[in-house]
Amino acid sequence: MDRLTQIKVVELRKKWGFDCYTPINLLQTAIDKIDNLTLIWMPLKENFGGCCYKNENNSLILINSNHSKGRQNFTIAHEIYHLLYDGKNFGMCEFNNKSGDENLANEFASGLLMPEYALYDFMSVNNIEKWSIEDIIRCEQYYQISHNVFLDRLKSDNLITDEEFREFKIDIVKKATLMGYDVDLYMKSDEKHEFFSLGKIIPLTEKIYCDEKISKGKKRDILSSVFRHDIIYGL
Repeated sequence: MDRLTQIKVVELRKKWGFDCYTPINLLQTAIDKIDNLTLIWMPLKENFGGCCYKNENNSLILINSNHSKGRQNFTIAHEIYHLLYDGKNFGMCEFNNKSGDENLANEFASGLLMPEYALYDFMSVNNIEKWSIEDIIRCEQYYQISHNVFLDRLKSDNLITDEEFREFKIDIVKKATLMGYDVDLYMKSDEKHEFFSLGKIIPLTEKIYCDEKISKGKKRDILSSVFRHDIIYGL
């Protein structure tokens, strides 16, 4: 990882109250720690992870709900880099974009979810000299990180071979199931959350409605636009 990017990871984790070893509940932490943030999930093309937008008053992250939960966590971390450290107001992130900013955002995302210290501490604590698929599943479940992203990282750090990289990609859901883990990490958003949102827009809409600044119909329109029909109809 680029040294400056590593410093950003350490400093942000410290600012948010995390050391360099503890897993982050990134979804809730992002909402709690980033002012005026709204997260929106919707299906996108496979090669798009998501995008972000910011202005003086609001920040928005759009996440591809067709991707696994692990990949979605990576996308959120990736977009956090753009929101906090990138001077642009808007960015669409696709996998085949290998620009400098995108590579830095990828490194930041990987490090934010599981810093280098955490990876090697996990290896030490669990006496891992040679990674097995069982070790990999335990680690990615603990840090809630994408299976494919984690394999890329292990391969990049020369901790697994090319042959192991290909072998470990196969039947991950079945293998995690046999180990007794919840496989939600490897699955795309369910039907209820294919179109969904969390964050600022929801309490803000409720507040301005309670302050009688918008009508009930306008409140319904706003919540409908961010896919929160469950709130509108009390589901």
